[in-house]
Amino acid sequence: MNTPTQTNKTTDLIPSDVNEIASRKIDFNTVQKFNYGTGDYFGRACQVANYYNSDRELVAQKLRYPSKEFQWLGDVKQATLFGQHLWGSKGKMVVITEGEIDALSVSKLWNNKFPVVSIKTGAAECIKTLE
Repeated sequence: MNTPTQTNKTTDLIPSDVNEIASRKIDFNTVQKFNYGTGDYFGRACQVANYYNSDRELVAQKLRYPSKEFQWLGDVKQATLFGQHLWGSKGKMVVITEGEIDALSVSKLWNNKFPVVSIKTGAAECIKTLE
């Protein structure tokens, strides 16, 4: 897996369009809820996973290119788990997935009613991320 590169300025964030992900059968309501979209970064088309801080402010984006390269924009250290901004701090369960698209898929299966989040950097960093 390629290691994502990173910038640190929140002002570097790009606009993205929310569209269903037909190839994964993920509907518009799900991608809209998570604010997962598509964009263009210096002429390169990409998928855009928006990450928020504990105050629910957009602070970082993880760009996924068709080549499965990843790149970070913004302040990753402030970012909580993908989707964490959507759910309260109380509850009986939460599902933690390895990737953003996995989180979207699981959430869609449950009609976006139950907490699903994704770790930021994949399985290799899971324990460190959740500490």
